[in-house]
Amino acid sequence: MKSRISLWQKIFITGMIPVFIVSVLLSRSSFERLKKTAYSLSENAIANQVKRIDLNLNTRMNLIESSLQSLADSIASSSTEDGILLESAISPELNAKNMIAPFSEIRAAVISLDRKRVFSTDESRELNKGQIASILEEIKENPNKSIFSRRNSSVFVSRDNSGSFLLYKAVTKKGKNIGAVFFELSYRMMGYNILTQQRIQQSQTNFLLNEAKQVVYADNYLPDNVRKALTESYLSGSRRIVLEIDGKPYFAYMQYSGSTGWVIASFVPEKKLFSSSELLKRQALSMWMLGLLFSSAFLMILSHALLKPVKHLKEAMNAVQRGDLAVTIKRSSSDEIGDLSSSFNYMLKALNKQIDKNYKQEIARQNAEMKALQAQINPHFLYNTLDSINWMLLERGEEDISKVVISLGKLMQYSIGKSSAIVRLKDEYMNIHNYLLLQKNRIEDKLNYTLLSNPEFENYPIPKLILQPLIENSIIHGIIPCDHPGSIRVATDAVTNGLMITIEDNGIGMDEEELKHFMELCYNEDSNQNIGVQNVMKRLFLFYGKDVEINVNSKKGKGTCIQLILPEREDKEIEDRNH
Repeated sequence: MKSRISLWQKIFITGMIPVFIVSVLLSRSSFERLKKTAYSLSENAIANQVKRIDLNLNTRMNLIESSLQSLADSIASSSTEDGILLESAISPELNAKNMIAPFSEIRAAVISLDRKRVFSTDESRELNKGQIASILEEIKENPNKSIFSRRNSSVFVSRDNSGSFLLYKAVTKKGKNIGAVFFELSYRMMGYNILTQQRIQQSQTNFLLNEAKQVVYADNYLPDNVRKALTESYLSGSRRIVLEIDGKPYFAYMQYSGSTGWVIASFVPEKKLFSSSELLKRQALSMWMLGLLFSSAFLMILSHALLKPVKHLKEAMNAVQRGDLAVTIKRSSSDEIGDLSSSFNYMLKALNKQIDKNYKQEIARQNAEMKALQAQINPHFLYNTLDSINWMLLERGEEDISKVVISLGKLMQYSIGKSSAIVRLKDEYMNIHNYLLLQKNRIEDKLNYTLLSNPEFENYPIPKLILQPLIENSIIHGIIPCDHPGSIRVATDAVTNGLMITIEDNGIGMDEEELKHFMELCYNEDSNQNIGVQNVMKRLFLFYGKDVEINVNSKKGKGTCIQLILPEREDKEIEDRNH
């Protein structure tokens, strides 16, 4: 058995479906826009951070280079043109220590004079004199320029120089090279000073690639596959990218530093760009649930408010179903529901009137049936009397008069008998034959008639006593008043979707005024006059509807032709009505 869904539940469900869909779409759209904005802001922040690191690196290298220049100038002013220190000069080691003291990334400073005397701030390590000699030859070509070694290098003897690089410059006296100054810098300390303080996210990793694209420092864990993928992307020309590594997306920004030849890079897992997304999702879900709750409450209140008058209407209908026809509904609004209440009241009022009318008509019908039953005695008596007269006439040899009596009996039996009100066309033809026989006996040679029946329409259903009043009208008003013998012709012909019955006479006819009055009688449905022609048309309209046509042609002194055009009906209708 199917469960019954009430109307308010249907309204509630119908209202909640679009609310649910719209709220989901709006929530998702808002979240995606916020996510996109957050991603964009975070990506821009990382890019700006890399640019700041590059700026800090350039600034730091410029300061270190200035310090190197100051050390070279100080050594030159304290030496002779042959590279010999003056007795009044400050100790080269002390001078160098003072110059590198502000910079934690400078591991050691080395001073070489006249290729014979070398001074170092780090006495614990052995100097690589071959490396120093090579650099002294190199700086002869650029004596006034500070040179940055673009490879891992050191002026000390070491098995691994990957953690340091050099910054060096010639010491000149009156345009003559008298020596050189060297700063050995630590990649790790440089990266620590430049990168560590710049991180803006805990999951972010900043790192430096040297000119050989080797990682020289990273301030966070740097998986080798991530480093390799980012390096390859940089070498291919991409600077701002999103890479998927091991199924995880990463955002990275990389920038080339012109002062060192290094690449400064920063990357972060993409999901960390919008770290508050889960919190935002929970807040959005809470707001969505709250919105649905308020929407549900609103729709429930609205549906009950809308259906309250409908409920009253239903209760009134149930009361009518139980037989209470005195119930009424008070109109409480001017909307469609109010109109429905008024229509119900009007319908109930009309129903009460119709019931009262039908009740009275039923009483009248019962009275009429009672009278008809009582009246059946008289026709029965008349039939028996006519039958007795017929036998008396036959015994006396009055056969002509006997035929008239028989025709009269059949005419009375057809007119007031208990047969159905709907008969076959051939029965109606038989009745008018009996009627014309009586009339011819009455006015003798003044009346001639012709009856033409189409066998195709013998069983056509037609209301009883349709043709006789029209023929009677032709005889009384057309043929009897004229001064010459008259004739009546009745014929049946097929027309489109029906048949046409023609009643034609050669009587005195009608002028235009009389014809107009005749037609008014035919179509005046509101008249209560019991005129034969009008009675015929009323019964035809009741049986066939508005498809009935009547055409009347008449001229004064020429006669009248009446054509009844009736729609086609099935023969079985006679049987249905007879039952």
